[in-house]
Amino acid sequence: MQAAERDALKERHRFREWAGKSSLPADRNVQGLLFAGEEMPGFRLERSDRRADAQPPRLTSLWRRAANQAVVRVDLFECASVADAHEYLIDALNEFESAAIVRRTDVTIGDVAFGTDSVVLFARANLVVLVGKASPQTEAVLPIAQTIDALILGRLTAG
Repeated sequence: MQAAERDALKERHRFREWAGKSSLPADRNVQGLLFAGEEMPGFRLERSDRRADAQPPRLTSLWRRAANQAVVRVDLFECASVADAHEYLIDALNEFESAAIVRRTDVTIGDVAFGTDSVVLFARANLVVLVGKASPQTEAVLPIAQTIDALILGRLTAG
């Protein structure tokens, strides 16, 4: 993405209002988060793939709800710091071609969150999390994003 494009995206999403801000101390980071499969009640972990060599390192997982066969994808991007996570969040927002992706100030998730009914993108500490539908079946992604955020918070405050 070119600098002018990036600046326009930052302006559109009011980057200055939330950049570098976190509800937790700046030295609290999550490294090497993995899913065991019990993290989301009502879902079965279908696949989990950690790419430590990616930039930033990422964990991609697919979760299937037994009741309706809906599949949800969760991507966690592990950045070096809060500031890096917020810069990466701008990169991730650039991947969406929809103007419907807006800041979600109506929900308490992450340090900053964006999304629609079918996708939620948020940053918490040094992580950027993307939760989205991965099948045609209807599945609310916000409760899943809230569950993932609670897991991250538990990890951040535990040690």
